[in-house]
Amino acid sequence: MKKCKVVVGFVGMLALLLSGCRSKATNTIEEISTEISQIEISQIEMSQIEMSQIEESLIEKYSLEKPAKSKLQTKETLSFLDFKNLEFLFSSGAGGWGTTLTIKEDGSFAGEYHDGEMGVRSDAYPNGTRYQCSFSGQLAEPEKINEYTYSMQIKEINYAQEAGTQEIIDGVLYIYDKPYGLENTDELLVYMQGSPLAELPDEFRSWVGYYDLAYTEETQLPFYALYNEPEQCGFSSYDVVEQLMEMVPIYEDMAERTNDYLMHEAMTQLDMNMKSGELYEIWDNLLNDVWSVLQQTLDEEEMAALVVEEREWIAMKEAEIEAVGAEYEGGSIASLMVNMKAANLTEDRVYELLEYLK
Repeated sequence: MKKCKVVVGFVGMLALLLSGCRSKATNTIEEISTEISQIEISQIEMSQIEMSQIEESLIEKYSLEKPAKSKLQTKETLSFLDFKNLEFLFSSGAGGWGTTLTIKEDGSFAGEYHDGEMGVRSDAYPNGTRYQCSFSGQLAEPEKINEYTYSMQIKEINYAQEAGTQEIIDGVLYIYDKPYGLENTDELLVYMQGSPLAELPDEFRSWVGYYDLAYTEETQLPFYALYNEPEQCGFSSYDVVEQLMEMVPIYEDMAERTNDYLMHEAMTQLDMNMKSGELYEIWDNLLNDVWSVLQQTLDEEEMAALVVEEREWIAMKEAEIEAVGAEYEGGSIASLMVNMKAANLTEDRVYELLEYLK
């Protein structure tokens, strides 16, 4: 169900930063963060504080000037290529609902809208209610309005399921809707990276973390953004490849911890089987994240070739796992060996696929 707009200052900016780390990943940032110990988090925060104090001390001691913040420059022209690797996000910032949108170099676009009310249930759908829309379409070439604003006409938009229809799947009532943020308009405004924040509409800034400029030293928009002017809905953007690369070390750390625990802690065979399953799940989740980004960033021809390659890899993986299962069939360590083989193969595949993003 659509939520009313929340106008926020500093808190909204913080929420935006958190929501900007979302993706179609199997694990959310919040879930991954719980795997990092509080001790390490405290050390990271202390390190940041100390670095800041050292910098301030040196500036004061040697009468140095603070380094000037780099100024973003708007481009002279805009093309769909400027949206490469970007995902646009319209969200409350809390992660409860959101609309994501990606734009290809030919102006075609695709996205998802989701919202959930798990407390809205009945005997027919005991697992709650979910609002959903998968959509795609075509944009017209951007037309310049002023130095930092362009307009793109929505030439076509299609929905995977007819809006207004519903069905029950696995105890969840799915209500198919139109994507929140794209309603009642045939035009999207593009605000260029580097646009002066003070000149952008308050209604737009309220969605992307800059409603109250008194709470920020920034004067320019640090990302490309979309604005549905009739509905006053603003989309921020982030680079999905950069985000993925920031997530990879987190997954690697989780995998290393799990593997070390498995190798060095005294456990029952059942516990070892379960822990090895967790290790495989970590690499499989990262594999899914990488694949999702590849789908968003590779062109149609490249992706088609990669799908063929991936199917061949899956067949190889299943054959090798089956062979390990047969070798240890009936033994108490069979599950452990199967999980470790699956984890190792999946880890190798993750790094093979990451090469496509370099």
